[in-house]
Amino acid sequence: MGSCMTLPLYGTASQSKGFSSNKARSVLRLRSIESNAERHVADFALARTPEEVQRAIVADWPSIFVIADSPIDLPGTFKGRLVAVPPKYDYLADGDIIGFDHVSRKFRTLYRRNSAHNSFLVTERCNNYCLMCSQPPKDVDDRWILSEIKESLPLVDSATRALTFTGGETLSDWEDFIAVLKECRDHLPGTEIQVLTNGRAFADSRKNVIAATRRPPAADSLQPDARASVAAYARSLPNETN
Repeated sequence: MGSCMTLPLYGTASQSKGFSSNKARSVLRLRSIESNAERHVADFALARTPEEVQRAIVADWPSIFVIADSPIDLPGTFKGRLVAVPPKYDYLADGDIIGFDHVSRKFRTLYRRNSAHNSFLVTERCNNYCLMCSQPPKDVDDRWILSEIKESLPLVDSATRALTFTGGETLSDWEDFIAVLKECRDHLPGTEIQVLTNGRAFADSRKNVIAATRRPPAADSLQPDARASVAAYARSLPNETN
């Protein structure tokens, strides 16, 4: 029986250059050097050897993402963006999406095109303390994550069968989150959407993710609307009154 390997989804780039100081973070989409698809400003040519780096430069790629175990020596004529990461991230492939912090060089894998199970972490905050939860709530300001997700959605492969949104409590910033779900509905009309929630927000009809993201009826559409999944057991945080 084969062994299972946990993929490293977080890390720190060994090199980076060319990123604007006017923005703290960027979303990157990896593309094969030979890709003929229309290039998006977020697209980075994926290279694994010095020869592939050179091919990407010759092909006029303005941004290059390199998976290598040694420093990348770029020609002085290259004025674009570069991110280099260690070989343990060799699983990254064409169509994958990365969130990248310009200053710390920390990155995390947001989406893998070849995976059947993609999920976006919306927040680490929550108004419940569920005993079985593997993601205990944290008192942090992580509202930037929703902006990162919103930036990522147009880059996700339209053939993606399903996406899950998880937390924390996904409806902590419900107005911004529902806006993200509506964009997901519009950019990915054939993708099944699942929202993991403690369900408490549903007491307010404005926070109904099903109604807010309902697709217009179509005779040839078999795709369901968003689906909310609620944990069966939960306990409120101390002094929680709502």
